[in-house]
Amino acid sequence: MRKQEFIWLSCISILMTFSILSLGEEKRVLPTSLIRNVQWFPQGDRKLFIIGVEPNEILVIMDKNGNKKEIAMGVVESVISPDGKKIAYISRKDGLWIVNSDGSNQVHLLNERGIDIIWSPSSDELLYVLPQKERTLLYSIDIKTKERILLHEEMFPKR
Repeated sequence: MRKQEFIWLSCISILMTFSILSLGEEKRVLPTSLIRNVQWFPQGDRKLFIIGVEPNEILVIMDKNGNKKEIAMGVVESVISPDGKKIAYISRKDGLWIVNSDGSNQVHLLNERGIDIIWSPSSDELLYVLPQKERTLLYSIDIKTKERILLHEEMFPKR
């Protein structure tokens, strides 16, 4: 088994370029071709993207000079607020978070790991979908009060 893993990794390293990214004290070598969820900030001066492989995806802000700032690890999805002041992201480990667009002031909103997060036009609330075993829920959450409102519930059809 180890020999097969070694051969597979050797083939991959020939096909991809690699970057060394660090988050705090921890350093990781990640294939740079695994970049997703790429977005421009509304001001056009920075980009936001997720790099890496499950479960160690890293949320990164890149400025116009190519300097990178790592925001969080284990990120599944992210979205920039319409005013460009906040980023909402879903952590694989502990749910929904918001953070200032410079990476400061991380605020944990929910432990549940929803999907399809989107900001309101006023940048003061989020919509997100929470899939469950037999249904899917659509919620809104106020980012200041953390008040959550169920907007819609869709039951899966019985077979």
